Amino acid sequence: MQQKKIVNNLLWLIIGQSCNVLSLFANIFTIKYVGPEIYGEISIAISFVGIFLSLGTSTLNTFLTKLIIESEKIRKQIIGSAVVINLILAILGMLILLPISKNIYDEKIYENIILYSIVLPLSSFNIIGILNNSELNSKLNSAGQILTTLINSSFKISIVILEINPKYFLVCFILDYLLMNLYWMLSYGIKNLLECIYCINSEVMIRIIKAVPYFSAIYLINYIGAKYDQLYLSNQISSYDFGLYTTAVRATDMWYFIPAIISNALTPVLAKYNLEKNDSINTLFLKIWNIIFLISFISIGFLCVYSGKYIGMIFGNNFTGSSEVFQIYIWSFLGFILMTINNIYFNLFEKFRIIFVLSILQASINFVLINILVNKYGSTGAALSFVISFISTSLIGRYCINKMRQS
Repeated sequence: MQQKKIVNNLLWLIIGQSCNVLSLFANIFTIKYVGPEIYGEISIAISFVGIFLSLGTSTLNTFLTKLIIESEKIRKQIIGSAVVINLILAILGMLILLPISKNIYDEKIYENIILYSIVLPLSSFNIIGILNNSELNSKLNSAGQILTTLINSSFKISIVILEINPKYFLVCFILDYLLMNLYWMLSYGIKNLLECIYCINSEVMIRIIKAVPYFSAIYLINYIGAKYDQLYLSNQISSYDFGLYTTAVRATDMWYFIPAIISNALTPVLAKYNLEKNDSINTLFLKIWNIIFLISFISIGFLCVYSGKYIGMIFGNNFTGSSEVFQIYIWSFLGFILMTINNIYFNLFEKFRIIFVLSILQASINFVLINILVNKYGSTGAALSFVISFISTSLIGRYCINKMRQS
């Protein structure tokens, strides 16, 4: 019965994450209408506010999943504490980002930042999604994701068809947070949610708050590290070459829903397995690690061979010149997916410092290599830097896991 529940949970995760494909095509369709200037202003606002999303429990998915599974008797306190912490830190984030952004950006971008900053408090109820996942009930999350994607994609396409002012494209990104969090609130029940908030206790809140700095710092380091290559290249190569590079990046990003599925599917299963059969968790984990490595390696190799056709099919023949960069950059996905699996293991044993140190290491390697290789090899050097930093860090993470097993 438990195995059937795990398989069903995985299938619903795949269905839910597959909605990203529909959202992607709706984005591509709308971006062509919005134009590069307005889309650039919107992207700056989203990127800036994205830094402050690291505040709160949105970066604690694995930690909270483990906490919920291990502490069934105090689930209400965990849910209430997470919601309250999120709301407090969201308000704090808004108070910090608004005056800072006013001194950095022009009026148009600042207005976009004010509007988009509302996603900070709107994302406060993600704990309900984590609860569903910990109970192997991703059907509820996927149903909300499908509903949100359909409504949001329809809104994006309507902007083009009805020729609505392109600046309202930003509202689509806010709708993602609004609809999903509203769905979580209603599916769990407003009354139940208020009961959870009412019965919070200081001990649970302190335990969650202690984890926030580590995971917020990790998210922030990863977020800035992931954008550094593009920030650096924008001043080093021509606009045309930069366009080809970002196309290779987007072509790789399309596959990032797979680590999300793996993390959401494996975390509750391994956490429960760890409680019941602690001695054999290492053997099971390493089998999973090796299988995912093999499948990922073969899949990436296949994409490299057919990179030209893949890029042309998604973005059009005008962008097939990016296939050379893509053949290198796509290998960073191997490192990213292995790092995701490593972090699940570290989270299970609450080794947050290892995750933190490895994140700094990855960002540092990427920073140093980009400054060296871009001058020699251009955008290809940036892609190579990204690949080396992710793969080397993931292998160091595997080495740390082996050492933990031996001790």
